[in-house]
Amino acid sequence: MLVIPISLISNGGRLINWNDTNLKELERSLFGDSNYTLKTYYEAASFDRVTFDGLITDVYFERELTAEDILGNQNALYQLMARSFAFVKEQHKNDIDWSEYDINADGYIDNVYFLTNYISYTWQDTLWPHKSSIQYNNFTPDPENPVPYQYILSNSSYVKESYVTIHEQGHAF
Repeated sequence: MLVIPISLISNGGRLINWNDTNLKELERSLFGDSNYTLKTYYEAASFDRVTFDGLITDVYFERELTAEDILGNQNALYQLMARSFAFVKEQHKNDIDWSEYDINADGYIDNVYFLTNYISYTWQDTLWPHKSSIQYNNFTPDPENPVPYQYILSNSSYVKESYVTIHEQGHAF
């Protein structure tokens, strides 16, 4: 699983800082060995047939789109995801084997988890946690240069517990 923390700016919205404490808590809630992390939940539910590990990338700092620009605007959300993924590809161009994230070699990253620092309380707004897919027009996937397709978006209010992530990951299966 590829996890991309995103730092948005906001015109008065609720944000957290992606500091070391919050990033460590995120790693623990996803990949830790304690009770009820994403990893331990799916290992137990699958009778140890599914294992989770992954990379939490460097934080991407978005400085053009605000959280308010993205709310209710799916195209702005796609722009944010494309820019953050391009940032990650550039930052990790020499140390990530992308085939590890495209298991079936179809040209799409299998599971990208975009996590913003915006705390969303409004159900079904664009930054509310959800699983979906990016719709590309006139695009031919390339296993040598994979792109995100299926994604999970969540927000920082769920950093300290994994219930929402477990739920959204269930949609991905």
